[in-house]
Formats: sequence, C-alpha cells, structure tokens
Amino acid sequence: MPAILPAITDDVNDFPELLALVRKNNAQARKLDPLDCGFEEPAFEISTQAEVWIVRLFVPVALGAIVTLIFTRGIPFFAIASVAMVWLFWLFVIFGKNKKRLRKVRGEGTVVASALIMANDLLFDEESDAEAPGCLLFSFDETLGADRARLIELADRIFRFRSTPAGDIPADCGEIAHVVIDETFHDTRWKVPRSFCGNDRTWIADCIMPRADLPKGYVDRRIWFGLAHPAERQSAFELLPLAMWWREDFDRLMSSFDEDEGEAAA
Repeated sequence: MPAILPAITDDVNDFPELLALVRKNNAQARKLDPLDCGFEEPAFEISTQAEVWIVRLFVPVALGAIVTLIFTRGIPFFAIASVAMVWLFWLFVIFGKNKKRLRKVRGEGTVVASALIMANDLLFDEESDAEAPGCLLFSFDETLGADRARLIELADRIFRFRSTPAGDIPADCGEIAHVVIDETFHDTRWKVPRSFCGNDRTWIADCIMPRADLPKGYVDRRIWFGLAHPAERQSAFELLPLAMWWREDFDRLMSSFDEDEGEAAA
C-alpha cells in the first residue's frame, strides 16, 4: 500500500455508513495510486515476470528450431519446438489477459460488502500462513449490498445446500448449490437466482484470500469488503487491502462467528 494513502479517520455509526466510507477511501487510492489502485498484492508483478520469462524461452526455442531445421533437417526437433512455441505463446496471452482483467477490476470495479459462505480450512488456522480460497456472496443491488444481516442470511442459506438432498434443491439454484458442494476453485462468479435473493444483481464468487488482507491473519468474520466489476466474470472479485476498510473499532459494525449461527467452514 502506498505510504501516501491516508488512514481512515472518519467515524461511522452504522454499516451503510461504513460501506460508503470504504468506497470513499478506495476512490482516494485510485487517485493516489492509479497504476495498482492501492494494492500491494503482486499479481501484476507475477504476471509481468511470467511474460518476460516466456519471451526469454520463446526466442531461443524458435532460433534453435530454425537452425536445426536448416543445417540438420531435424524435423522431429522442429515439430517439438513448434508445439513448445505455440504453448509458450498461449501462456503469454493468458497471463496478459489476466493482468488486463485485474487492472480493470481494480481501476473500475465497485466496492461491495460480501458475506463469507465458506472457506478453505487453512484460512481458519491461526498458525498457518498459507493462502487459500474462500467463497463469498455480494450484491450490486444497493439495498441488499448495504444490509449486513441479509447478506449473512443468504450466505448461510447457500451454505446449507451442502447438506440438502439433491431433490430438495430448487431447480434454479442448482448451479450455486453445485459450487458449494464441489469446492473447486474457479476464480469466477455465479449469479444468484432472483427467486432466492429478490434481484438480478447478486452473485457468489470464489477468490484467493491473502493473509495480508485478513485483520488477524486468519478468517475470523463473516463480512468482507472487496472489489467486483459488473462486466467481468473471471477474476471478478478481489478482497480490498486492509488499509482501505479496516480499523479495529469498526469491528462492532461487522460480524464475527460468535455473533451469528452460520457455519462457514468447509
């Protein structure tokens, strides 16, 4: 996080005010740090380094294939090298697209409050430093998105699909039920049916939950602030850095596991 990003000093009295304050701070981060929008997480750096190494590998493989073909007529090596070059080019495109998506989410995404549905067991371990994914529910609907209790209620109902007989799961909830039952990380999002939440702007998403963005270094609460982009489904949700949303006295406006009956561990 850039040192110039100001600390949150405003006082708030309820959850909607806290959400508005987090959005204000995120807007400041975008102005002060337009390249990375206040994020320290090295996604861009990793993608850039990967692109550099792909280019470094691509060039000698291509030259080696050409020289071998010209001077030794090494057709088998040329064929293998050609496949390798195609694979390296594909990786280069993938990393480039991922970096573009992340920059779009960070630069244009909407700050949303999310409710944890479930998370990898490692994230609940206070002694572990492993980063792992979680699954969260969020909404672009302003009324639902600012209603902490309702977000948690919907997240709990989705989590209960894990123990619901298949025949009792509503047909239009089959996709989101499969997500929480399957537990596979997809780095994307799925729409929650209107019949379930009352609008067409609510989603569940999985994302990596970096330890640096968890106030206590592990998952200890249900509500998390993140960035989501209405037009992007891949890399569609990302936790906000702590400096944009957390201050210890704000915990009273959020929700710990001790304050509700929902079980989020998976």
